[in-house]
Amino acid sequence: MTDRRPYYRWRSFWLGLFVVVSLVWIWSDSLRFASTVVLKDDYHAGNIGGGLLFERIGFSTRGIPIGYDMRRDEFTLLTEMTVSPMPPPLLMRGGEGDDSNRLPDYAKDALPTFHDALKSGMLGEPRHAWRVFIPHWLVMLGFVVPWVSFLAWRVSSRRRSV
Repeated sequence: MTDRRPYYRWRSFWLGLFVVVSLVWIWSDSLRFASTVVLKDDYHAGNIGGGLLFERIGFSTRGIPIGYDMRRDEFTLLTEMTVSPMPPPLLMRGGEGDDSNRLPDYAKDALPTFHDALKSGMLGEPRHAWRVFIPHWLVMLGFVVPWVSFLAWRVSSRRRSV
């Protein structure tokens, strides 16, 4: 005998819906606030500008007792630049004077994007510094596609077994 419960009574449906709602909340929160954490010495992680930011800063803080630090600040860069709700992913290493990361000249009415600021921030950083920016839309897509596929497979397998 097969289980004939509708999909909205499945635990996998509600658990997935909880994850999707949480991801949407985190995404919208990252457009208004900057939440950062110092993981170890010069490694940082944050939820800022529509994505997750992981970085190793160029200057070393070894010997300075930082430990574990967590901050949550209002994202004040909104007045100085535009933040796209769907920014592209970014993977960068330190430039050591490389001009490929330099911000272009903007007109007075055009503001640079937060993504451009991330790129220009790597200018002059040593080679061991790196920055990875994973946008929330990519995290959402990485969860929703397998979850919906699983739910569709489960519905179709239940129909075949009847």
